[in-house]
Amino acid sequence: MTVISFSNGDVKKIMPGQRIYYYADAQTTHTAYPDGLEVLQFPNNQIEKHHPHGTQEIVFPDHTVKCLCSDGLKETSFPDGTVVKAEKNRDKLVVFSDGQRESHTAQFSKREYLDGTVKTLFCNNEEGNLILDKNWADLHGECSASRDLFIFSFTFCVEEYFWHAIFF
Repeated sequence: MTVISFSNGDVKKIMPGQRIYYYADAQTTHTAYPDGLEVLQFPNNQIEKHHPHGTQEIVFPDHTVKCLCSDGLKETSFPDGTVVKAEKNRDKLVVFSDGQRESHTAQFSKREYLDGTVKTLFCNNEEGNLILDKNWADLHGECSASRDLFIFSFTFCVEEYFWHAIFF
């Protein structure tokens, strides 16, 4: 093992199978392995793994785990069991620990409750027209009902987008 100490307090250790660099000011350890994996350990107990294929895994002190995949997918797992998956195109799926699901796209946001209730918010376009999927059954799985079943709806504006809430 080779140890190099620097005047600023940093320390570099070189040994077979790994190279460790300790940054004294930041109190951070950076370990590099021959297969390309790099692991950073921070003083607050956050750990980051940088894989050679581009994926990064971050474990936060509260045990939340965030995975940033090289293809643009971001997946976050929270200690309570909730998982959030965000696609490169900004679509997001949230699966709550109790089994409820929430989907967010540029066109709509949808919440699926355990009792089968589905609440959907549709985004209006610039002309103020409600954007609805032409194939209603495909959008809502087993629901083949017509739009006449909507029992409550309203429109509101958030950050320059008009949203139309539809509850059925």
